[in-house]
Amino acid sequence: MRRWAFWGPWMTGAKGELSMSVAVAARHEDHEYHNASFFHPRVFESALVDYLNTIYGQERSESGYPDYYGPVNWKAEQHLPVFSARCTVYRTMRYAQPFDPKTLICFPITQKHFVQITFSRRIYSEDRSGPFFDTTPIDDLQEAIIDSIQLELGPEAQAEWNRVAAECPDMSLTEHFAPLKWPIDPNKQESRVEQGPEQLTNLG
Repeated sequence: MRRWAFWGPWMTGAKGELSMSVAVAARHEDHEYHNASFFHPRVFESALVDYLNTIYGQERSESGYPDYYGPVNWKAEQHLPVFSARCTVYRTMRYAQPFDPKTLICFPITQKHFVQITFSRRIYSEDRSGPFFDTTPIDDLQEAIIDSIQLELGPEAQAEWNRVAAECPDMSLTEHFAPLKWPIDPNKQESRVEQGPEQLTNLG
Protein backbone atom coordinates (compact mmCIF):
# COMPACT_ATOMS: atom_id res chain seq x y z
CA MET A 1 0.00 0.00 0.00
CA ARG A 2 1.13 3.56 -0.73
CA ARG A 3 -0.10 6.69 1.07
CA TRP A 4 0.22 10.39 0.29
CA ALA A 5 -0.62 13.14 2.78
CA PHE A 6 -1.80 16.59 1.72
CA TRP A 7 -0.95 19.47 4.04
CA GLY A 8 -2.52 22.86 4.49
CA PRO A 9 -0.82 26.19 5.19
CA TRP A 10 1.76 26.51 7.94
CA MET A 11 0.54 25.23 11.33
CA THR A 12 -2.80 23.94 9.96
CA GLY A 13 -1.80 20.28 9.71
CA ALA A 14 -2.84 17.54 7.30
CA LYS A 15 -5.99 18.20 5.29
CA GLY A 16 -6.39 14.89 3.53
CA GLU A 17 -4.83 11.61 2.50
CA LEU A 18 -4.84 9.40 -0.59
CA SER A 19 -3.92 5.72 -0.38
CA MET A 20 -3.53 3.09 -3.08
CA SER A 21 -3.43 -0.69 -2.85
CA VAL A 22 -3.15 -3.43 -5.49
CA ALA A 23 -4.52 -6.96 -5.24
CA VAL A 24 -4.95 -9.93 -7.55
CA ALA A 25 -8.30 -11.69 -7.15
CA ALA A 26 -9.21 -15.26 -8.05
CA ARG A 27 -11.70 -17.88 -6.98
CA HIS A 28 -10.54 -20.66 -4.65
CA GLU A 29 -9.73 -23.76 -6.66
CA ASP A 30 -12.71 -25.57 -5.09
CA HIS A 31 -15.02 -22.83 -6.37
CA GLU A 32 -13.53 -21.94 -9.74
CA TYR A 33 -15.86 -21.01 -12.59
CA HIS A 34 -16.04 -23.87 -15.07
CA ASN A 35 -15.68 -23.27 -18.81
CA ALA A 36 -15.60 -19.50 -18.31
CA SER A 37 -12.85 -16.97 -18.97
CA PHE A 38 -12.47 -13.58 -17.29
CA PHE A 39 -11.41 -12.30 -20.72
CA HIS A 40 -15.06 -12.58 -21.80
CA PRO A 41 -16.72 -9.25 -20.88
CA ARG A 42 -19.97 -10.82 -19.64
CA VAL A 43 -18.10 -13.36 -17.52
CA PHE A 44 -15.87 -10.62 -16.10
CA GLU A 45 -18.87 -8.46 -15.19
CA SER A 46 -20.52 -11.42 -13.49
CA ALA A 47 -17.35 -12.33 -11.61
CA LEU A 48 -17.06 -8.71 -10.49
CA VAL A 49 -20.61 -8.84 -9.12
CA ASP A 50 -19.74 -11.97 -7.14
CA TYR A 51 -16.57 -10.35 -5.85
CA LEU A 52 -18.22 -7.07 -4.80
CA ASN A 53 -21.05 -8.96 -3.13
CA THR A 54 -18.53 -11.02 -1.18
CA ILE A 55 -16.27 -8.12 -0.14
CA TYR A 56 -18.85 -5.40 0.48
CA GLY A 57 -22.35 -6.83 0.16
CA GLN A 58 -22.41 -8.93 3.32
CA GLU A 59 -21.40 -6.13 5.71
CA ARG A 60 -24.29 -4.69 7.70
CA SER A 61 -25.07 -2.88 10.94
CA GLU A 62 -26.81 -4.52 13.89
CA SER A 63 -30.09 -3.13 12.55
CA GLY A 64 -29.47 -4.73 9.15
CA TYR A 65 -28.55 -1.52 7.30
CA PRO A 66 -25.78 -2.03 4.67
CA ASP A 67 -22.29 -0.77 5.52
CA TYR A 68 -21.53 -0.04 1.86
CA TYR A 69 -23.26 1.41 -1.20
CA GLY A 70 -22.19 0.79 -4.78
CA PRO A 71 -20.89 0.40 -7.30
CA VAL A 72 -21.60 3.89 -8.65
CA ASN A 73 -19.87 6.12 -11.20
CA TRP A 74 -19.31 3.05 -13.37
CA LYS A 75 -17.07 3.63 -16.36
CA ALA A 76 -15.88 1.08 -18.90
CA GLU A 77 -12.45 1.93 -20.28
CA GLN A 78 -10.25 0.66 -23.13
CA HIS A 79 -6.85 2.24 -22.50
CA LEU A 80 -5.22 -1.11 -21.66
CA PRO A 81 -4.73 -4.14 -23.93
CA VAL A 82 -7.79 -5.59 -22.13
CA PHE A 83 -11.04 -3.93 -21.04
CA SER A 84 -11.12 -2.36 -17.58
CA ALA A 85 -13.84 -1.13 -15.25
CA ARG A 86 -13.81 1.84 -12.94
CA CYS A 87 -16.36 2.40 -10.17
CA THR A 88 -16.79 3.79 -6.66
CA VAL A 89 -17.97 2.14 -3.45
CA TYR A 90 -19.00 4.27 -0.46
CA ARG A 91 -19.35 3.64 3.26
CA THR A 92 -22.86 4.28 4.53
CA MET A 93 -24.71 5.01 7.75
CA ARG A 94 -28.45 5.26 8.25
CA TYR A 95 -29.73 8.84 7.84
CA ALA A 96 -26.30 10.03 6.59
CA GLN A 97 -24.84 10.78 3.20
CA PRO A 98 -22.45 8.14 1.77
CA PHE A 99 -18.82 8.85 2.72
CA ASP A 100 -15.27 7.46 2.56
CA PRO A 101 -15.27 6.73 -1.21
CA LYS A 102 -13.14 3.93 -2.64
CA THR A 103 -12.34 4.12 -6.36
CA LEU A 104 -11.82 0.67 -7.86
CA ILE A 105 -9.99 -0.09 -11.10
CA CYS A 106 -10.45 -3.72 -12.19
CA PHE A 107 -9.22 -5.63 -15.23
CA PRO A 108 -8.48 -9.28 -16.10
CA ILE A 109 -4.93 -10.56 -16.47
CA THR A 110 -5.63 -14.29 -17.04
CA GLN A 111 -8.75 -16.35 -17.62
CA LYS A 112 -8.95 -16.91 -13.83
CA HIS A 113 -7.43 -13.76 -12.30
CA PHE A 114 -8.13 -10.04 -12.29
CA VAL A 115 -6.37 -7.05 -10.76
CA GLN A 116 -8.10 -4.63 -8.42
CA ILE A 117 -6.46 -1.27 -7.74
CA THR A 118 -8.13 0.59 -4.90
CA PHE A 119 -7.83 4.31 -4.19
CA SER A 120 -9.11 5.52 -0.81
CA ARG A 121 -9.23 9.11 0.31
CA ARG A 122 -9.69 10.62 3.73
CA ILE A 123 -10.63 14.26 4.15
CA TYR A 124 -9.79 15.61 7.61
CA SER A 125 -11.17 19.13 7.15
CA GLU A 126 -14.82 19.09 6.07
CA ASP A 127 -18.43 19.23 7.16
CA ARG A 128 -21.72 18.13 5.59
CA SER A 129 -21.33 20.75 2.86
CA GLY A 130 -17.99 19.30 1.76
CA PRO A 131 -14.24 19.88 2.22
CA PHE A 132 -12.94 23.19 3.52
CA PHE A 133 -10.17 23.20 0.92
CA ASP A 134 -9.56 22.60 -2.76
CA THR A 135 -9.19 18.85 -3.31
CA THR A 136 -7.84 19.26 -6.87
CA PRO A 137 -4.29 18.10 -5.91
CA ILE A 138 -5.73 14.85 -4.53
CA ASP A 139 -7.83 14.36 -7.65
CA ASP A 140 -4.90 15.14 -9.94
CA LEU A 141 -2.59 12.65 -8.24
CA GLN A 142 -5.16 9.87 -8.41
CA GLU A 143 -5.85 10.50 -12.10
CA ALA A 144 -2.13 10.71 -12.92
CA ILE A 145 -1.56 7.30 -11.33
CA ILE A 146 -4.53 5.79 -13.18
CA ASP A 147 -3.31 7.23 -16.49
CA SER A 148 0.13 5.71 -15.89
CA ILE A 149 -1.14 2.12 -15.48
CA GLN A 150 0.29 -0.21 -18.11
CA LEU A 151 -0.26 -3.90 -18.83
CA GLU A 152 1.51 -6.43 -21.01
CA LEU A 153 -0.04 -9.89 -21.23
CA GLY A 154 2.17 -12.96 -21.26
CA PRO A 155 2.05 -15.34 -24.25
CA GLU A 156 -0.47 -17.73 -22.66
CA ALA A 157 -2.78 -14.93 -21.49
CA GLN A 158 -2.54 -13.17 -24.86
CA ALA A 159 -3.46 -16.39 -26.65
CA GLU A 160 -6.50 -16.80 -24.39
CA TRP A 161 -7.53 -13.18 -25.00
CA ASN A 162 -7.21 -13.71 -28.76
CA ARG A 163 -9.28 -16.90 -28.57
CA VAL A 164 -12.11 -15.21 -26.70
CA ALA A 165 -11.97 -12.14 -28.98
CA ALA A 166 -12.33 -14.39 -32.03
CA GLU A 167 -15.51 -15.90 -30.57
CA CYS A 168 -17.03 -12.79 -28.98
CA PRO A 169 -18.26 -10.10 -31.41
CA ASP A 170 -18.26 -7.35 -28.76
CA MET A 171 -15.34 -7.24 -26.30
CA SER A 172 -16.51 -4.09 -24.52
CA LEU A 173 -17.99 -3.90 -21.04
CA THR A 174 -21.49 -2.65 -20.42
CA GLU A 175 -21.87 1.13 -20.31
CA HIS A 176 -24.38 1.00 -17.45
CA PHE A 177 -23.94 -0.86 -14.17
CA ALA A 178 -26.52 -0.19 -11.47
CA PRO A 179 -25.68 -0.27 -7.75
CA LEU A 180 -26.09 -3.71 -6.23
CA LYS A 181 -28.78 -4.49 -3.67
CA TRP A 182 -26.88 -4.72 -0.38
CA PRO A 183 -26.84 -6.23 2.14
CA ILE A 184 -27.16 -9.71 0.73
CA ASP A 185 -27.83 -13.02 2.41
CA PRO A 186 -24.65 -15.09 1.84
CA ASN A 187 -26.69 -18.28 2.21
CA LYS A 188 -28.79 -17.30 -0.80
CA GLN A 189 -25.99 -15.88 -2.96
CA GLU A 190 -25.71 -17.63 -6.32
CA SER A 191 -22.81 -17.09 -8.64
CA ARG A 192 -24.02 -15.45 -11.85
CA VAL A 193 -21.18 -17.11 -13.75
CA GLU A 194 -22.44 -20.53 -12.72
CA GLN A 195 -25.87 -19.82 -14.20
CA GLY A 196 -24.69 -20.83 -17.66
CA PRO A 197 -23.77 -19.12 -20.94
CA GLU A 198 -27.39 -18.68 -22.05
CA GLN A 199 -28.06 -16.37 -19.08
CA LEU A 200 -24.67 -14.67 -19.29
CA THR A 201 -25.53 -13.19 -22.68
CA ASN A 202 -28.25 -11.10 -20.98
CA LEU A 203 -26.23 -9.74 -18.06
CA GLY A 204 -25.57 -6.05 -17.52
